[in-house]
Amino acid sequence: MIRALSLRSPALWFPALALSVYGFAAWVGGRLAHWDEPDILAWAITLDLVITVPLGFHLLVGRGRGYPILRSVPLAILGFVIARLVLPAEHRSPLPVVEMLLFPLELALISWVVLRMRRAWRSGAAVDTRDSLERLHAATTELTGSPRLAELLALELAVFRYTFARRGEAPHVPAGARGFSTHVESGHGGIVFGFLLLLGIEGFAVHMLLAHWSGPVAWIFTLSTVYAALWMIGDWRATVLRPVLVDDDTLHLRAGLRWRGRTPRGNVVAVHDTDPEVPKKERIDLVLLSGPTRWLELRDPVPLTGPFGIRRTTRWVGLSPDDPARFAAALGEGDPR
Repeated sequence: MIRALSLRSPALWFPALALSVYGFAAWVGGRLAHWDEPDILAWAITLDLVITVPLGFHLLVGRGRGYPILRSVPLAILGFVIARLVLPAEHRSPLPVVEMLLFPLELALISWVVLRMRRAWRSGAAVDTRDSLERLHAATTELTGSPRLAELLALELAVFRYTFARRGEAPHVPAGARGFSTHVESGHGGIVFGFLLLLGIEGFAVHMLLAHWSGPVAWIFTLSTVYAALWMIGDWRATVLRPVLVDDDTLHLRAGLRWRGRTPRGNVVAVHDTDPEVPKKERIDLVLLSGPTRWLELRDPVPLTGPFGIRRTTRWVGLSPDDPARFAAALGEGDPR
């Protein structure tokens, strides 16, 4: 641990470099009018933000980890945004030139991301046990190299993938596994429909109210409402297309875009049709809003991954299988207890 935090590590120099440049830019930017050559200083600040910080990241962090230099482009874009914020309007002459130079780099970065995602997606297509969400996570992990960032990016992409899934698409049930839907008995579709009506009516009313105060704020609220609607639709479609799976060895727990995990089938002690008398923090409910009709009691705790990379471990999992008898039989439990 001490060696990992050693000041000899170049990776630790980059935050100091970036904070120094950002702090200096903010300090000088607010005082340009008091300097003899403000335009020259404006150029120096802009170049430090757009070139020095990204180059420092590549040399101190990226090169040692094998990152291509294109991974530094987002820092150059961030530096451009910061320059626009800290430079007074009368001293922004460097920005149009820098913006023109950044444009081909942005195109190169987008092309690189698309090609990497396409390659990772196609490699995942050969593994028939992965559904779209798992393949997206594998692709974003390869792209970013960061598990937490990959979770965030995969979830955002999955929202649109499932929201706009083609009509009639078959649920993902790999060969050798049995799928158990959980969206009918729980009334998932009806709940989503009700919320969409509520979002539409209240969203319009709040938008009109905010518009009298601030147009941009009103549109930010409306776009947030639209995204919330897309998320709910995507989660519902993902629940339909990603049923709970049981194969010879494993129980695959899947709940839309919200939770996923797996455990050995033999880890299931019992399937209960009543709520367990345990604290709520010691159980996880996979059903959206409506209460579960079945609770799985597990011998050993199972880790579940939730939205945005949230991790929880539990011995009690609640769900609402549409065919509870067949589900219990598949787990070797017979009738639910």
